[in-house]
Amino acid sequence: DGYMSLLEGLVGGVDRAGLLVVEDFRVEPGRATALAGSTLMVVQLIGATRLACRLGGFDLVLQPNKILNPAKGMMRAAGWSSVSAGSGGHAADAERHGFYYLRLAGRTPGV
Repeated sequence: DGYMSLLEGLVGGVDRAGLLVVEDFRVEPGRATALAGSTLMVVQLIGATRLACRLGGFDLVLQPNKILNPAKGMMRAAGWSSVSAGSGGHAADAERHGFYYLRLAGRTPGV
């Protein structure tokens, strides 16, 4: 519900960031059997996010989850501390994806 409200806000122009960085989803061979019969809600949400960005005029950047550990190391090396501490793993992952995007775009001081 919260995610759908965020997407509605993006389409409606409530949040005008211009860019959204999202973790992509891939079915790993070892997990394919475990996902049999799943509705793959994360895939549906990525599709809804693509549509919301298109309708809202946003750029969408999809990143693989494999960048999380390198991003954590880059953040540490740059002296960046996490502001999501205590907010759970998904918040930390979002922070790392954002940092990684900024790092590749050359917008992170101290790196």
